[in-house]
Amino acid sequence: MIPTKWDDITVEQYLKLRDTMDVEVKDAEHALDIGVEQVRIVTGDYGLEDNQVHLRDLTAVQNLVKSEMPNRIIEQFVLNGQRYKVRLYPDQFPAGDYITIMNLAKKGDAYLHQILFTICKPLKKKGFKWVEFDFEAHELKDKINDFKQLPLKVAIPLRSFFLRVSIELTELIQDYSVNELAKMGKKLESIKEDLQSDTDGL
Repeated sequence: MIPTKWDDITVEQYLKLRDTMDVEVKDAEHALDIGVEQVRIVTGDYGLEDNQVHLRDLTAVQNLVKSEMPNRIIEQFVLNGQRYKVRLYPDQFPAGDYITIMNLAKKGDAYLHQILFTICKPLKKKGFKWVEFDFEAHELKDKINDFKQLPLKVAIPLRSFFLRVSIELTELIQDYSVNELAKMGKKLESIKEDLQSDTDGL
C-alpha cells in the first residue's frame, strides 16, 4: 500500500525520493521508470517488477510528493526503543555539537540523519525522572544510523526549525553582543510559532 502522508515516510526513504525528484526527465518512458522506482522506495519493496506497478500506485506517489510536509515540532520521541529529547535552543548545545551540525548542514540533506542525531539527546529513566546521558563510543554508529528510520513527522519540522535558527544565530554571531544573545530566547519562540503555522516548509 502506498503511504498517503509524509508522516509514514522515513528519513532514508525521503532522501532516496529526493534523488529521484532531482533527475531531469528525458521522455515519457523515463518518467515511468522514475515513477516505478518511487513506488519501490515508498513501499520498501525493491523487488517490484514494472508490470506489478499500477497506474493508481503511480498516482498515489505523485499525490504524496505534492502533499504538505509535516510542520508540528515533536520535542520527545521513541526510536527503536530509545527515548530522545530534542534540543531546540542554542544554550542547550555545546559549541562542538553546534559546529558539527553546521558543517554537516553545508553538505546537504545526505547527512540529515547525522544532524538529527546531534540535535537530540538520549534519555533514560532514573527514579521517577527521565535524564540525559551519552552513548558509549562503540554504540554511536548504530545509533546514528537508527535516525535513517526516523519518521518525517519528527524529522522535517526539526530540520526546518533548525535551519531558521541557524540563520538567526549566524546574524547574531556576526554582530555579537550580550544584549542580542539575551533576546535569542524570545526570537526562537517566535520562529517556533511561525513554523507551527507555516505549512510551506523549507
